[in-house]
Amino acid sequence: MAKKKYYFEDPVARGLIQSLGTKKARRNMSYFIGNMTFFGDKIIKDQFRTLLNVLSNKKRAFIVTGKHTITLCGPVEKVLKRAKFEYKIWNNIEPVLPIENIKKGVEALNEFDADLIIAVGGGSVLDIAKGIWILFERPDLDLYDVQPLVPINLHKVKFVAIPTSSGSGSEATTATVLTDTSFTPPRKVSIISMETIPHVTILETSMVQTMPPKLVKGSGFDALSHATNAYISHWCTPYTEAFALKAIKLIFEYFERSYIDPEDLDAKYYMHIASNMAAFATSNSAPALDHAFAHTMELIFKTHHGLGCGIFIPYCLQYVAKTSDRYLDLAKDLGIQASSNEEYLDKLVKKYQELMRKLDTPLTIKDWGIDEKEFKEKLELLAETAFNDGASWFSPRPDYDLEACKKIFEYTYDGKKIDF
Repeated sequence: MAKKKYYFEDPVARGLIQSLGTKKARRNMSYFIGNMTFFGDKIIKDQFRTLLNVLSNKKRAFIVTGKHTITLCGPVEKVLKRAKFEYKIWNNIEPVLPIENIKKGVEALNEFDADLIIAVGGGSVLDIAKGIWILFERPDLDLYDVQPLVPINLHKVKFVAIPTSSGSGSEATTATVLTDTSFTPPRKVSIISMETIPHVTILETSMVQTMPPKLVKGSGFDALSHATNAYISHWCTPYTEAFALKAIKLIFEYFERSYIDPEDLDAKYYMHIASNMAAFATSNSAPALDHAFAHTMELIFKTHHGLGCGIFIPYCLQYVAKTSDRYLDLAKDLGIQASSNEEYLDKLVKKYQELMRKLDTPLTIKDWGIDEKEFKEKLELLAETAFNDGASWFSPRPDYDLEACKKIFEYTYDGKKIDF
């Protein structure tokens, strides 16, 4: 029996998605999908109990969390107990989020029979929880069958997302990013449905206060990538541009402070909001090439996804600038002054790389510690995997192909200026 294919493996669907992103198509029909979002320092303690009565009839909650983030569930448990809810904590999440892991969560949820899922954790936790949500409500579905424009009719369960990192943005997106281990090498797959954005998001500052510096750095660059992609994308609308630009400005203002000082609650607060705004922007616009490259590096070299996004942003900006002038708008909106388009691009790239230096982040794949011989041996595999990543569908540059993909990897390894 032939292996099923995801929607993003279908060249016809790929062409359709690309055509829907044209300026004319977006003018004819665009959208902005959001949810109910609460943000502040005491949301869980002060507002969450009131929400519970609206979200659940059975008064039974299924908490999905991770091995480490289970320590952050205390405030949620206290509120559930005061509201006389029964709850079950499930934290058997496996590394790299294999799709098979979801089925174990579905079994646990079936046994407990809750009508409220509360996901407390980073992007991995939120994505696994979304997968559990889909297959709990639709056991007849295979995740291969979930497509962006096809309804799956989720209505039995309410979903609350409480992110404990400021970067993945899963609490604000229609995407569920998992790993399909049936591919060699395993492949990051983005399951997209307009029904899988959480009903409620709670952005509580205390939930991100204890993030280790490495996670602050990686998640911050993930958020910056989301916002930058959304801004320069041909899928951009006035709504997504506003969210993306504000997110970028907040990140440039507060990222370094958040990284240096875990006690700087103002920085944590604004980075958490920036991450969420960036996620709304990219979910309603599009991810782009640096995400495809970062996914690939993560799978093949076991690198950190967010850090990979940060490293690839400057090179992807240069690549996209050959056919789009969106970088000019971004540079000007960020207050950059220049006398030529080339100078605008150069200063914009330097602005991103200066931030990376401040956060002790490598600017090239070589500086990241990837062995040159191994890199060259795996270059073809890297290019093929990145080109077939779902994020590559949304390339703002129409002539993007496998050869260009390969060259971007090569130029990023050595830190060469993109000239093609």
